[in-house]
Amino acid sequence: MIDYSVDSSTAPGSPTKGTVYIRGIKTAQGYDQYRFVLEKNVDFSQLDADLMIAAVEEMVRQLPPQVEQK
Repeated sequence: MIDYSVDSSTAPGSPTKGTVYIRGIKTAQGYDQYRFVLEKNVDFSQLDADLMIAAVEEMVRQLPPQVEQK
């Protein structure tokens, strides 16, 4: 989980706070499920989008390589 603060685009000089995190579980059937969460009330920015993209990229990097079955 990452808590962050970025300058507001609607209220100059004021920061807006946000939180981004990945929540994951393994189901009884053995499947991984992930939820990418961005918590922020107002004033979304490019940083918000960049954080979500970085979180998805990091999750994909941590997955084991797929073995093709023939």
